[in-house]
Amino acid sequence: MAKMHCAKTTRAGWVILAIACFLASPAPATQVDTAGIDRCDTGGYNKDTDPRGTNLRATPSTRAPIVGHLPPREPIEPGATDLVGAEFHVIGATDGWLLIRDARARSDDKLVFKGPGWISGRLVGFTLGGGVLRDAPDVDAKAIAKLSGEFKDGSRYGPDSYDVMAVHGCAGHFVDVTIRLAPSIAPKAKPLRGWNERACGTQATTCDSAYAPTPFDVAFTEAGARSDCIQDALDLLKGETCTVKTFGNVGAVDGRTFVYALYAIAATKKDIVTETRTAIFERRSDGKLRLRLAPDDDNVTFGTPEILRTGSRTLLHIPGSASGTGNFNHEALYLWRDGRWTDVDTDSWRKTLEKRLPAGLGAWKGIFPNYKTLMARTPLWRKNDSNACPTGGTADIRLAWSRNTIVLSAVKIHKPGGDCSE
Repeated sequence: MAKMHCAKTTRAGWVILAIACFLASPAPATQVDTAGIDRCDTGGYNKDTDPRGTNLRATPSTRAPIVGHLPPREPIEPGATDLVGAEFHVIGATDGWLLIRDARARSDDKLVFKGPGWISGRLVGFTLGGGVLRDAPDVDAKAIAKLSGEFKDGSRYGPDSYDVMAVHGCAGHFVDVTIRLAPSIAPKAKPLRGWNERACGTQATTCDSAYAPTPFDVAFTEAGARSDCIQDALDLLKGETCTVKTFGNVGAVDGRTFVYALYAIAATKKDIVTETRTAIFERRSDGKLRLRLAPDDDNVTFGTPEILRTGSRTLLHIPGSASGTGNFNHEALYLWRDGRWTDVDTDSWRKTLEKRLPAGLGAWKGIFPNYKTLMARTPLWRKNDSNACPTGGTADIRLAWSRNTIVLSAVKIHKPGGDCSE
């Protein structure tokens, strides 16, 4: 509701069409908070009834700074009474709020908001395309309800006949929604809440029937996972090849067993490994494997995953680093929550560290924390130092948890003991 006012991807994004024609000036200086979110990949639309349109926020809060604006809903065609709103790509969620980008007007395909920005889930609508409602964001999860049926005259209805009453969150291409069969079909139908594995932002048509399952939706044999790369999850460039370097056990959490495959990606002509990728599978009761995680980053070497238990938290750590003088940390860290692995923000605290260091000092190379002790140490460089000779001393770093985010708790600076700090 409004007041006046270079990486590869493992999944194809949604092609979003929209229905509005308004573009308000965003506030580019305001940083959008993406810490501790559930990652999503689906489409939605604005169903806000405010005639002034909808404000988009920097954080999931009505008190957060405004970073953009969606135009008010408009008639689906001149003279029509049915209204439609801007359609967009949903890329994250937390606490009933959705992180969106690439909102476009269908009338002229005009970009009305590039993003990202936060919108309350109660202002977002979906057209459902998945035939069942499940109790978890997993194609193997228990089905709560079948979203189809037949009328007395023999005609049928499907998931797009359900009204989305509330949006609670999303994960991957699943959406957590409360729905109800349209009153025109069943006036006394009761609301249902659950996860639908396919939703889209189209309002005039049903979801694309040509939707294809991703590698995360299908089961693999263990023999196949040991010997063959999951090509569709790797998004290889032309001329690249992949081999399974190692395959092994990660461990068990809540009675569920996880294994991993480490892939070596090489250029065909020179057969030189340019990066490694790690894939995490869950072993099902029938012995088949389901792909759960496959972090991706250009020119990053990922390593052997490890399950860490610290206090009440269970973590999955996948080490990763980028080659070069900086040896930058590109690790992936996940928290076990509600029966699944969720992303942990391990980057925001590094930006805070830059602001907390004394003027003229910087941490130039990768910092690799110990997530069991929540401690880290880094040399410090002065402006004219060489990469090999930091003269600014060292910093002992203490970290802490804030929801699903690693935050900076304290920094202690040690003066250099000689010409170069250790």
